[in-house]
Amino acid sequence: MKQITINNRPSFLLYKSFYAPIKHLKDDELGLLFRTLFDYQNGLEIENLPPQIGMAFAFFKNQFDLDEQKYQITVDRNKSNGSKGGRPKKEETQANPENPVGFLEPKKAEKEKEKEKDKRKRFSPPTLQEVSDYCKERNNSVNPEKWIAHYQSNGWKVGKNSMKDWKAAVRTWEGSSYDKKQEPTNAFNPSQWSKY
Repeated sequence: MKQITINNRPSFLLYKSFYAPIKHLKDDELGLLFRTLFDYQNGLEIENLPPQIGMAFAFFKNQFDLDEQKYQITVDRNKSNGSKGGRPKKEETQANPENPVGFLEPKKAEKEKEKEKDKRKRFSPPTLQEVSDYCKERNNSVNPEKWIAHYQSNGWKVGKNSMKDWKAAVRTWEGSSYDKKQEPTNAFNPSQWSKY
């Protein structure tokens, strides 16, 4: 057998569709076919095959040659792109050179975006005037001073969570007993002094 050049790849594909033309072969014929496939892939010239093995090998050889052509097209395309410097770079333009956020390093740009989100989401406590105006607008009986004093004393928390929407907290007070005056059940009654 003489050596021929086929490819330098370390592997080749066997397709399930190859089974149809070889399923009638005997085990020793399959062994010869398998050895022939490896010889062909290793660049050895294939000669004098028995007719059944030669016909089965023709199916394999056809597909191997097609696979090699596809592979070479991919290799050539990659070489061509590599010689041009790889993927073309996008032209970078900045509409606002005063604030070049797009030119920051990627992690810095992400941090800047995070800060912007935090600024938008950050809660700031309302003023007494804002709460009073909102209570008047809703025509409720919530005492704005008492409401503010309550939430200031617990660090602007609703339960265990930080407050996000103070208007929602005001609406919650509307239906609750927070703003109603409650008499203690065991309140001191001055008329009881006469007993002592």
